[in-house]
Amino acid sequence: MRSFLKKFFCFAIAVSVLMNLNLPQINRCEAFAASETEHFDLSDSSLWRIGRYMTSGNYSSWPSFICVKETFECEENACITVKCGKSRRMLFCIFDEKGNSLGTPQLTDGKSMELPEGSESFKISMYNPSDYQLGYSGWKDKMFADGREYSFDYTYESPDEENGKTDSENASEDYNEEVKEPENTTSDNTVSDNKQDDGNKDSENDVITASDFIDKTNVGWNLGNSLDSHYGNPDGTARLSQETIWGNPYVTQGLIDYVKEQGFDIIRIPVSWYYHTGTDENGNIHINEEWLARVKQVVDYAYNDDMYIILDSHHDQPIFYVGTSDEKFAEVQSNVKLIWGQIAEYFKDYDNHLVFESFNEVDNVARSWNYSDTAAEQMNTMNQLFVDTVRATGANNSERILMVPTLLDGYTSDFLNAFELPSDIVDDRILVTIHNYATQFDQDVEPTLEDLDDFSKSVAAPIVIGECGSNASYEPAEYRITNASNYFARAKAHGFRCIWWDNGSNFRLINRKTLDLKDAGLMNAVINPEEYTMADKATYSSYNDFFYGTINQSTGLPKADKYWGTILLDKNGQQALEVPADKKYMTLLLNVRGDAVKQRIHYVYFFDSVGNLVGKTNSGTGFMSKTVSVPDNSAYVRVGINNSYSATKVTKYQEMLENGDISLTIGFVE
Repeated sequence: MRSFLKKFFCFAIAVSVLMNLNLPQINRCEAFAASETEHFDLSDSSLWRIGRYMTSGNYSSWPSFICVKETFECEENACITVKCGKSRRMLFCIFDEKGNSLGTPQLTDGKSMELPEGSESFKISMYNPSDYQLGYSGWKDKMFADGREYSFDYTYESPDEENGKTDSENASEDYNEEVKEPENTTSDNTVSDNKQDDGNKDSENDVITASDFIDKTNVGWNLGNSLDSHYGNPDGTARLSQETIWGNPYVTQGLIDYVKEQGFDIIRIPVSWYYHTGTDENGNIHINEEWLARVKQVVDYAYNDDMYIILDSHHDQPIFYVGTSDEKFAEVQSNVKLIWGQIAEYFKDYDNHLVFESFNEVDNVARSWNYSDTAAEQMNTMNQLFVDTVRATGANNSERILMVPTLLDGYTSDFLNAFELPSDIVDDRILVTIHNYATQFDQDVEPTLEDLDDFSKSVAAPIVIGECGSNASYEPAEYRITNASNYFARAKAHGFRCIWWDNGSNFRLINRKTLDLKDAGLMNAVINPEEYTMADKATYSSYNDFFYGTINQSTGLPKADKYWGTILLDKNGQQALEVPADKKYMTLLLNVRGDAVKQRIHYVYFFDSVGNLVGKTNSGTGFMSKTVSVPDNSAYVRVGINNSYSATKVTKYQEMLENGDISLTIGFVE
């Protein structure tokens, strides 16, 4: 298996190089010398994770690459120059407004490229050609040792026709003026005296429960990539300018008014606190007061519109992480008390419209973006410490609704089963949150929602899906709106509240610069969702539905699998499934739990009536759900399932299928 992995990753890097031979011409950006330049420092390892972005824009957890977690928005007429060291390569996946790929160029240290016309956003991956496999541990030491610098300069033309100033200069002036004289705030950090009671909303003295929150709200919107934007390391100052470094303008009352007008009554405000901190003479961390004041100002914008606000800790992995030693985790716990103690004290007089969310996607640093028992136990400890810290500050925090996540905000059975609801001094004041960017556009999403329903009942707490949405590069594109509408409708029917992740780029609903809609149809799908049900679906859950064997990855023919363990769907006596005529897409859903939780679909091979291979999807990491195009002349399809982390014996597959731990649902649609 190790030999195969080595060949696979060497081949992947070779293919990556070949893919870039016909991409935009590399130049030195002379044409943009007189324009505005922004510097993006990517030297902080917390910005990255194991994996790379594919041409489609989808994330793939390839251990030979690392990739920046965020997506960058493009300006017109722009050029990029990179700094990555002589042995590294930065790969850029560039997309147009509709999410279509405009190329995947790679740059070496000091090289530049002009973004192609129509560029809307890009994602960044990086690798070292001499490391065919970085692995899930030690990659920070390899890629970030000795203070290596990773960055890029983004040069673009953005004049303001009215006064000759750039958009960012105008925004900065507007923002600075607002900070000097903040509106709708009071000296004791509460807006309750200024808040208008229209007779339909709760008064500031009303106490609501977590269950009430679900009953009183409808749908939410994330203010992503604004107050959570960051780069570099904290230096004790406010670093207020970081709010715009990921491409979004300064947040204004007008923006929040526009969000409210669309029909949203929940706003989640992701905030990075660590990057605006300093340390005192005792080495204790503290948040800069100017940054707290800016966050307060944005919170007040939402208060002025009678919205429910979820205030979280985002991108704070340098101080909030799990899967570590007892010594390191003691430091984490100290930071939880210091940071959340300061936040809670600052906002303690705000009324029930303000909800605190403890952490966002806390990573397992021992094995990035993967489950482990130790990480899950430490996550439970962090959540309990958060609740205790907030409650200890008193005032309205004594009964405030709090929201806590599973490890990584994960939603599969391993993450859910390990979660423990924190104990509390008041009843029904805790919401539980997960993140789920579901790709299913029909009833295939129901197994996930049903598992969440069971989970909610088992922990006796309501569920908020804090991040969800449909990527601009969603495939098939004609079902993107259906995907969003179906998910929001079905989640609401289960009693969950969904909050769309709007990062201003590939998940953008609202253009924050012009205050108009990216796609009115998509917005309507979120605000007024409807379920979609596909006919003619079939679920295979018996061992008699499968054949224990694997696929020859070149020919697609079945063969014995003596060493690893793969099962093939077998519904026509040829270890395959017949494909109905005149169908355009095939949907696949692998539902797994318990011992089968690591099983994935890896092979989807299509053949014509005489056995010729006419198309295939071959995934090294595997997937649980996907919609694939049906090639012309397809007569049957071969689907293979296995666990890419460990071998599975035939007796184990029999046991998992008999126990209902694994099933495969397939449908075809025109």
